[in-house]
Amino acid sequence: MRHRLAALAVALSNSSPALAGPSADATRAALEGRAGSFEAAAGALSGASDVEARFGEGMLLFARAVERWGQAQYRQGLRAPSGAGLLVPLMRLPVPENPSPEVVTYESQRAAIRAFLDDLTAARAALAKVTGEVKITLDLNAVAFDLAGDPARRSRLGEIIAAVQRIGRPAPPGAPPPTSEPWIVAFDEADARWLQGYASLMSATLEFALAYDWSESCAVYGAQFYPRATPAPPQRPAVENTARHDPFRPDLFADSVAFLHSIHWPLVEPQRMAAARERLLETIAQSRASWKLILAETDDDHEWVPSPRQKSAAVTFAPVTQSVVDGWLSTLDDFEAALNGEKLVGHRLLAQGFNLKKVFLEPRPFDLVLWATGHAAQPYLADGPTLTQESFLRWNRMLAGGFLGYAAWFN
Repeated sequence: MRHRLAALAVALSNSSPALAGPSADATRAALEGRAGSFEAAAGALSGASDVEARFGEGMLLFARAVERWGQAQYRQGLRAPSGAGLLVPLMRLPVPENPSPEVVTYESQRAAIRAFLDDLTAARAALAKVTGEVKITLDLNAVAFDLAGDPARRSRLGEIIAAVQRIGRPAPPGAPPPTSEPWIVAFDEADARWLQGYASLMSATLEFALAYDWSESCAVYGAQFYPRATPAPPQRPAVENTARHDPFRPDLFADSVAFLHSIHWPLVEPQRMAAARERLLETIAQSRASWKLILAETDDDHEWVPSPRQKSAAVTFAPVTQSVVDGWLSTLDDFEAALNGEKLVGHRLLAQGFNLKKVFLEPRPFDLVLWATGHAAQPYLADGPTLTQESFLRWNRMLAGGFLGYAAWFN
């Protein structure tokens, strides 16, 4: 095992800014595309006993999960249209264009989601074993994913982030390419908890998707994502001079309306709703654990999520003050209380709140319109302390007016 780790470490072509052992070096070499596949590197670390190996294995398995999901979407020819990422967030990954995609069916999409969930489960299990002082330093602009099943066509993380930000807003002619300057982040035990929490949050969304039968939605909207989706969409006359990403394309508008109308999904695997709730509770627990570690740190070394005493290597526009941290922890308390049925969730059209715990543990078919009108909440209504729109405004005030941004970053 030591020989295998040493072979991976030799592939590291530039030194790490922080002192690191062979497992940390091997992790960086693999993630930055200089030491074979993520899966092989994770396998090489799996037999080692040091905490860096556990963290590295978890990082690599998480990266493998994202990469394999991307490869599945590449094989199927994913080309997300403008605005579609808002409707189906999992389809925002910008995979390279595939000139010869395979036929896509509802069943093949469910299989891809199950595989993604299994991969995230493996990553969560590895990250859960990370305990104690650890540090793995990465250049995030050098981290590269093989989204096309071809190592020669790797996509850098910085390019992927830039592409996600441009979805629906193509870069104008002459726009500068994403920067390739080093983006150094030193990931520590707090970040292991953060990454485990993100894996849990992503798993919750996948469990929700698998709980329901959305085949009708796939039938009416699949062709907007996949050129060989089946069943084929209705034949429409060609619209000249209309770009694919134009949000006012008649066919995209029509299919988007049909997609929203189709969201009345039968319940097919009810146990997955309970699993989704457990993953959400795990997300909250890992966020709390991460902040406990962050607030106890005494160094200031290229932090991903900093304490109020540290600087962030992740973003520069969102300050982390003690009041922001206190506001986030208070928000976690409210979310946990809602998931445990201790606080109800308000609805603008209803006098009572609904019990979110029962929504997960006593699930029913999911109808978007009936939830919007309040009719779907009727079986879950109760009296008690309720989170309302004012609760959201309070969270937003505590988080300096940036609740959604902080939530996406803090997890």
